[in-house]
Amino acid sequence: MAWYTSINGNIVKKDEALISIYDRGFLYGYGLFETIRVYNGQPLFVKKHLDRLLNSAPQINIACTYNKEEITSMLFELINANALNNGSLRLTISAGESPENTTMVITARPGQPYEDCHYQEGFQTGLLKNRRNENSLFTFLKTLNFMENILGRQEAAYNGWNEGIFLNTAGNLCEGTVSNLFIVRENKLITPDVSSGLLPGITREKVIEMAHSAGIETEERPVQPKELKDAGEAFLTNSLMGIMPLVCFNNKNIGTGKLGNITKKLMCYVTRGRGY
Repeated sequence: MAWYTSINGNIVKKDEALISIYDRGFLYGYGLFETIRVYNGQPLFVKKHLDRLLNSAPQINIACTYNKEEITSMLFELINANALNNGSLRLTISAGESPENTTMVITARPGQPYEDCHYQEGFQTGLLKNRRNENSLFTFLKTLNFMENILGRQEAAYNGWNEGIFLNTAGNLCEGTVSNLFIVRENKLITPDVSSGLLPGITREKVIEMAHSAGIETEERPVQPKELKDAGEAFLTNSLMGIMPLVCFNNKNIGTGKLGNITKKLMCYVTRGRGY
């Protein structure tokens, strides 16, 4: 079966997909993207993803030529073209060759993004050398300028970690290269606040909502590295992983080094409602 992608609303075979070499997304990383989980043939939290994309575009002077309904239709057309039941979509909007000529690309990938063993064993992580700039506009947008994250992932892999954690310039915990961070201390759920310099993830927002519904006290505030080191449990979130247990930080166990009770409770909550 041929695999398809979407370019400006046109469905084409993956191997025949082309964009201009003068596209400013390619030349300068001038653009935005969203990664959307597909489950049972349905793209999850589409409205949230598109709200973030379309609210972010004017902040970097990209005039998106498509509205939310048109983009949603494109997503479903690509899902149907690929008979995609379980997988993910990557939605990219670039500045194109000129302000009047933006480019919209949607690609699809089949399969479960993370293995069951990841959720059973948990992730290991550690602090990265480079720091997030909590005073930069680009920290709060999901832009194509992703080199800092890519280098962070390479550093994490070199150290044998599944994910790396950024500090901000004040020395507080910020976020992972592709994830948001939560810790549990004294049965309280704590996560760095947005002003610490992180991308406010859609799954992060959903987890906070679920925690409130489950009666779990939650705090959004600056978080010091020592708090993760001394946490009883921790986990990471993003749109593809949902909730991922975090069991090791800087080569030392977090709590018992196993899945914690509150993490497990929230994971069960997610499973019942498909809330990732």
